[in-house]
Amino acid sequence: MLQNTSEILWHYTSIDTLVKICTNLTMRATHYAFMNDAEEVKMGANSILTAIEDMSKSPEDKETFNYFSTRFNNLLGDPILNLFYIISFSKARDALSQWRGYTPACGGCAIGFDALKLGQALSNKTDSKHGIRHGSMAFVDCVYPKTRREIQLTATSFLKRIKDIYNSRNENNQSVIDAKISLEFWRLMSWTYCVKNPCFEEEQEKRLVFSHIAPYSTIQFENEKPFLEISIDKKIFPDLIKEVIISPHGNVEKNTRFVRFFSKALDEKYKYKTPKGLLFSVTESKLPYR
Repeated sequence: MLQNTSEILWHYTSIDTLVKICTNLTMRATHYAFMNDAEEVKMGANSILTAIEDMSKSPEDKETFNYFSTRFNNLLGDPILNLFYIISFSKARDALSQWRGYTPACGGCAIGFDALKLGQALSNKTDSKHGIRHGSMAFVDCVYPKTRREIQLTATSFLKRIKDIYNSRNENNQSVIDAKISLEFWRLMSWTYCVKNPCFEEEQEKRLVFSHIAPYSTIQFENEKPFLEISIDKKIFPDLIKEVIISPHGNVEKNTRFVRFFSKALDEKYKYKTPKGLLFSVTESKLPYR
């Protein structure tokens, strides 16, 4: 689901990416199977497959869960069929692990997005600029299960809910039930892509997950990664970024000066006329960096 309350979500990246987001009014969503931590998808996927196997041992449920197994494996096993794209954020402000993991050696920044505005700015299902139509979109908190049982219970609860919907079908409600099952499978897959190793809990990651139902011609490629360029609503953009933090490594003074100059130029471009003459505030990280 989209945000219904406001919070600041941080996107740790290069200053060049900040410039591209603000000038092109787009954000890049990467195919889940080609993300840096794509291997972690196996944690959630294996828990789902185990739960399906356990629940299918009951004779009366065997047919139902065979159907679930086939559908889930088809979605998970073939990236061509499974067009899920992700933009990663963190709820952690000025976090050393994020600076080290996601910003370049020359220095980078953390872009502080208003999550409520971000959902509104990206939620237009028909993107006329790029020909993209995303079927569903939601913010999903990453989970960091400490035990196998913890993750197994969540997987089982998902499947029980889908089972109840599936078993309520009849000849008069088939289309309605199919739609409900498709939505629940979408939620299930979104959760699968957001299960992470507990070693990374300090990242406090939150992901914006898109399903892509547009022509393949809209998919772009760079550095062996398929991605989508999702347009930002230009009417919402001036309220979207609340703060940019300059990383503690690289030429901090120069990077700060550049980003402040850029923020002022954007303020002039959009004629937003903020009190300080900056579209967003610019601060420096308070952390030491070696």
